[in-house]
Amino acid sequence: MMTKKLLISLIALTLSNATNAVTFHSDLESQSELTLTLYDEGFGLVEDTRTIPADIENNSIDSIRFTGISEQINQRSSFIEGANVKEKAFSHFYISHENMLEAMLNQPINIEHLDSGKKITAKLLSIDDNRLLLQTANKSILSHPRESNNYLYSFSNLPNKMALSPELTIKVHKNEPIAKNVKLTYLTKGLGWSADYTFKLKPNNQMDVSAWVTLENNTSTDYKNALVNLLFGDVVHKDPFDYDPTLIGESTASGASQSYSKLRRQISNIGGYKKHTLPIKTDLPKNQEKQVRIFDFEAAKYSTTYLYNVDQDYNEKTGKPIKNARIQIQFENTATNGLGIPMPNGIARFYESNKKAEHSFSGEGHLDDTAIGIKRSFIIGEAFDISVSKTHRSNIKSSRIFGDKEVKTKKTIYEDDKTIKITNSSAEPKVVKLIQPIHDNMKITKTNMEFLNEIGVGYIINVTVPARSDVDVKYTTLTEEIEQIEVYSEFPS
Repeated sequence: MMTKKLLISLIALTLSNATNAVTFHSDLESQSELTLTLYDEGFGLVEDTRTIPADIENNSIDSIRFTGISEQINQRSSFIEGANVKEKAFSHFYISHENMLEAMLNQPINIEHLDSGKKITAKLLSIDDNRLLLQTANKSILSHPRESNNYLYSFSNLPNKMALSPELTIKVHKNEPIAKNVKLTYLTKGLGWSADYTFKLKPNNQMDVSAWVTLENNTSTDYKNALVNLLFGDVVHKDPFDYDPTLIGESTASGASQSYSKLRRQISNIGGYKKHTLPIKTDLPKNQEKQVRIFDFEAAKYSTTYLYNVDQDYNEKTGKPIKNARIQIQFENTATNGLGIPMPNGIARFYESNKKAEHSFSGEGHLDDTAIGIKRSFIIGEAFDISVSKTHRSNIKSSRIFGDKEVKTKKTIYEDDKTIKITNSSAEPKVVKLIQPIHDNMKITKTNMEFLNEIGVGYIINVTVPARSDVDVKYTTLTEEIEQIEVYSEFPS
């Protein structure tokens, strides 16, 4: 019995032969392999392999028409393997709401209000970004909203030569052999992925880490049984097409824990990037997102540091005064610490877990691309039990002006006496890392505790505060301020 795929192919060839132009129609029935490489910047690379049936004399084919491709394809990025291509063309004239409206200009369309059931038939006169201009049978002109979920549009006919789906047609050199498998590769917008991490902070500075990726398909194309790669790293990407992404419809989730050694085998180098290949093929339906778990680690190591920046008076996100030490979570991405695998950028969410396995949300932050061996830290909130207050007295220690007649320089040295009171209200001793940023040639001249100068951070000191007590850190800074003063001379007129 003739298969459906072969029947469709032969019909396409028969119709084409009538004009001596032999075109093979390659639809999803002829798709033999599909690979998607997704980037976290809203685009993807599609490698779509189609099989040419053995029953067809491919040396007579002069064009192949691909359907079942993304409507957001960057045609200029596409290339073909398995055929000697001399020309390619992408048809934008396919069935969609926007294309139907454009095609029905100066023709009648039907509009129904879904709530009231009221219907009108009117000629479509013009279209802009927000409104449709219509003319009714009695010559009345109506301005109608272009986009609304309350209206149903219906059309009396399908415009001539409008395709059922996006099409890419390639012309090949006739009488030259075509491979059994022809692969179409192209870039498209509307595909992408993002990562989310869960860090469960447990006693004894241990944490459980799980990572999920959300695969996004904001195109109108179904991708079935696809091998999916995720590319880690920033790629320079310039696309000449602009588009409005489709809203995501549904969401599904799947995943399973994997061993460390198996997970390592799924990550490979490609150029200067990392590529993670999902262990099983998956479907990525149109206008949907799907979550897949990529790894789990138990009992990884982390540390907690309490920070206070003397110069930071207000929270940069909330604008509220900072009155407490800030909580910083730190970890190093190494196998020794229970991790040791490339971690793509994403949202990191932290939860505190007690001995009863009860959880509370502690905060979140953004994890940058993290290679093996890299340290990462997150400020997740403010410590309730560690409050900080400060007082300071400032005065001018010296000031002088020097220079020539036209340009003079004013040099002022300020002396600041500072007292930082750290109060620990908890039942356990705490170590607070006090940071005094360096600016304007600042230096510490007197202190009741020893500061260290950490390059890129400032003067730091780790202050141990006993339980339910407070500690005063006192120090004096000298800051040099230099100001250029321009002297203008008056010339006689």
